[in-house]
Parts: sequence; C-alpha cells; structure tokens
Amino acid sequence: RTLDCPNEHWDSQANAIDRKWWTMMNFVGYMDNVADDAQRLLQSIKSIDGKTAWDQHGKTGWGESGKSAFMVRDTAHHATNAHDKLRKYYTKCEEVFVEKHWASEWEQEAYHFDKIQLFDGKDLSGCFEMRI
Repeated sequence: RTLDCPNEHWDSQANAIDRKWWTMMNFVGYMDNVADDAQRLLQSIKSIDGKTAWDQHGKTGWGESGKSAFMVRDTAHHATNAHDKLRKYYTKCEEVFVEKHWASEWEQEAYHFDKIQLFDGKDLSGCFEMRI
C-alpha cells in the first residue's frame, strides 16, 4: 500500500532523524538479538551508586514466573525459514524496489544491517520502475 497510500509509518527511519543527531548515536539494538542487546544497553547505564540498570531492573523480575531477565524468551532456538516466508509476500521486483527506496536504512553506519537477498537479482525482466 506504500504506492497508493503515503504514510509516515512507511518512511525511512534514518530520514526521520535529523542529520545532526547521527554523530551522537552510540547504540542500536536489533530484534533478532533483543535479549543480548537489551542486556548490553542496560549494563551501560549506571546510577549514582554505581549499580547498573541491568542489575537493578533487568536481570530478573520478568516473564510469566517473574524470574526471567528482561526480553529473554524461554524457548529453544529453532529455524524460522524467514526467507521462505518473505518470498510469500515479496516478488523479485518488490525486493529491488525496497532496496532502492529504503537504501538509506541499509547504508546507515549506525545500524550495521546484514544484507539479505531473497532472490538472485539476475533476471529482472518484467520489473518496472515503481514510484512511491
């Protein structure tokens, strides 16, 4: 719906942040590593008495039992087949469109996104220039 329904929710996050603030960015967390990133962030924040936010608020007290750490899920690692799921919703042309129009997200130095590719990108016949 980004083509016919402009909405700030579809805009690049990198473009929503004024350029002057990028030099101050020193932490970006990622959903695929949310528990470790949350711990790292909370350990970097200290109170006057030297205790970290992790020790005071993150290490325990979360989850259904109230004994888990912040953002930790009690599940075994499992394959998600994310690429297969994404291919159900994206075509090769839409992948090219997203890569082009949200390039500022992938290229932002503070983000450190891993490049993924759903399709080989060699045969783009049939793709046309979409506009947002």
